[in-house]
Amino acid sequence: MQWELPEFVRAVARDLLVAGHSCYLVGGAVRDGLLGRTPHDYDLATDAAPGVVAALFPGAVADDAAFGRVLASGVDVLTLRRESEYKDRRRPSRVTFSRSIRADLARRDFTMNAMAVDLRTSEVVDPFAGRRDLALGVLRAVGPPERRFREDALRVLRAVRLRAQLGLSYHPVLAAALTAAGEADLLRDLSAERVRDELTACLMAPGCGVALRDLQRHGLLRRVLPECLPTVGCSQTNPMHLYDVWEHSVRAVEAATPQAELRWAALLHDVAKPACRTVDVQGMTHFYGHETAGAGAAAAILRRLRFPEAFTRRVAALVRYHMFSYAAETKPGAARRLVLALGRDGVRGLLELRRADRAASRWGQGYGPEGERLLLHLCALDEAGERFELRDLAVDGRDVMEALALTPGPRVGEVLRTLHQMVLDERVENSREELLGAIREGFGAS
Repeated sequence: MQWELPEFVRAVARDLLVAGHSCYLVGGAVRDGLLGRTPHDYDLATDAAPGVVAALFPGAVADDAAFGRVLASGVDVLTLRRESEYKDRRRPSRVTFSRSIRADLARRDFTMNAMAVDLRTSEVVDPFAGRRDLALGVLRAVGPPERRFREDALRVLRAVRLRAQLGLSYHPVLAAALTAAGEADLLRDLSAERVRDELTACLMAPGCGVALRDLQRHGLLRRVLPECLPTVGCSQTNPMHLYDVWEHSVRAVEAATPQAELRWAALLHDVAKPACRTVDVQGMTHFYGHETAGAGAAAAILRRLRFPEAFTRRVAALVRYHMFSYAAETKPGAARRLVLALGRDGVRGLLELRRADRAASRWGQGYGPEGERLLLHLCALDEAGERFELRDLAVDGRDVMEALALTPGPRVGEVLRTLHQMVLDERVENSREELLGAIREGFGAS
């Protein structure tokens, strides 16, 4: 087959070949090309030493030269290598540069990632039958999977992620090795950032539910998300639920729009239910306050995984407000308050979370009556182009001090915040005349 590569990749490959070096397309780009998918990135492998590669390309960055990696004109160029044992479950203790593409492929994780394309001849180099496994939809390790997992424990999560992304099945030996990895706690030394990135990729995959169930089935959930383990088997005996808390959460993730904050919120929205669970005299389960407790738990989980603080706050806010009530008599001021708390995008995310939550229960499809009312009010606010921040009041601190004969101090801010809330609740119009009247009437005697 013809390999259509971006021009910047072709240019690097051409320069390597013209200089008399071998050049191969390797890794995920080969796998994705055989699947008819557009690769997200391109890695090239060559027999040229890192110093030679760096000299060929002005401005090249030898950011990991000890392991044979040079960034040349935006392309990762890797010198062919062999590896010694891994002592930290992440990187080999020593590498030896090589001229053999087959030796280089032998160190890789899964057969479908252990293929290369010789860019001089367009020949596919496939010493471990990766092309066959790809056609069969089977994920199989290069060599014994236990050894691959001991070398780099992240490969355990990578296996789960690849299955979810590509719709694969595990080779039976690989599946057994995943369970053994969970029992042996191979993941304990992985950095929070590496776990975070693989879990997020799992949540964003088409088979996100498959990935989450795999984590639980193979004993990996307790290693990467132990806070979710109590939800497994936590029953919800009430008319609105069909599944235990874990399965409900997994189905909510599957139903959610593939956006990282939203899918993390769907996974964690009920994480505090086991801690808040009560059973009444009729045997019905209740989870009073789980949204508030869940917001704190979600924030703690995301901070442990080293997510950016802004991301953490947005997800925690979605969890905190996911049980919002919006009855028929609710005024648009309630939508304003939600916009203040979450932002417009946050409120739309909240509606999407409500839709996913309903889809994973007996409620059915859509936002539901309360969500539809909130959406209607939100759309009206969008059309009006209204702004709701404190600084948008038609009066300011000087007006308050003048009307009430106050000096600067906390009291001025308290009055402004009360006026702001009155405008949000539609008890007074946001006009200077109306607000000054409200100040004199409501605060003049205080």
